[in-house]
Amino acid sequence: MRTYLSTNNFEELVQMMLPDRRLAQRFIATFGSFQELHHAQREQMQSLIDYDPVNFRPVIAAIQIGQQALTRPQPMTGQLNSSYELGQQLIHELAGEDQEQVMIIGVDVHSVVIDRQVLFKGGSHECQIYMDQVFRYLIQIGAHGLIFAHNHPSGLVEPSPEDRQFFKQLQASCRLMNIRLVDCMIVGRNDYFSWQEKLA
Repeated sequence: MRTYLSTNNFEELVQMMLPDRRLAQRFIATFGSFQELHHAQREQMQSLIDYDPVNFRPVIAAIQIGQQALTRPQPMTGQLNSSYELGQQLIHELAGEDQEQVMIIGVDVHSVVIDRQVLFKGGSHECQIYMDQVFRYLIQIGAHGLIFAHNHPSGLVEPSPEDRQFFKQLQASCRLMNIRLVDCMIVGRNDYFSWQEKLA
């Protein structure tokens, strides 16, 4: 990994960013490590801004810029070669989201991605899905196949009873609409679940 500073140590980088020892200690006490910073809550960010708006507002802004840059969807183009490859990309994009999100990926007859879109967003435990909107989108983009993916904000990828029931409904709807169900995936914090792999 390319670095531009002489250290990758969390505390040393914080001290470079905040030369005032008192502010650096406050930041370290709030987050403590790269991992904790990665999963920072809005309340934690706001507590630092409330503590010292002049010094912490630019720091929080820089952190948010970095988070947005890292979580922007990467172009998903070309042929999808494996569930593993797709699963890793989806983990990168959806892990850490605190709301359940449903992504629809439309592919052609050769499993080349035509387009994709997050069609639905929900709460931390569930998301309302409307089948008519899913298939309207797929027809609009001329898709022959569907990859249905959603995240579990809990980080766990084991399908819930509701997930299993929905998968059966999705299979039946795809048969009815003559659209191939390429895969149905659940994305967690560090892992994914693929029905295609499970059924293979």
